[in-house]
Amino acid sequence: MDGTLGKRQAALFQPDTEPNTVIPGTLPGYEESQALSINNSSLIVGFAHNPNPLYEYHDRAVLFDPSGDQNNIDLGTLPGYEYSLGFCVNSKGQIVGRAQP
Repeated sequence: MDGTLGKRQAALFQPDTEPNTVIPGTLPGYEESQALSINNSSLIVGFAHNPNPLYEYHDRAVLFDPSGDQNNIDLGTLPGYEYSLGFCVNSKGQIVGRAQP
């Protein structure tokens, strides 16, 4: 067992290709991930999450690797803020989201 059973994981569902489902993983130090948007270039955004509030890592916006090789990019947050979420990505690769203290 890989330790992910029961944890939320971002997923890319591709009905017309193999493999049909790609799990892009999360960021180092995080247990879970959620994908929230994809554009026509297969850029996937969302966030990495730890379900236990005792973790030192807070939710972070992520640009996910659609290959499943887990080359995910931490999009960071604003100065003085601890949390960030990536909500949507447009055709230019611009990402909108939220940062909070």
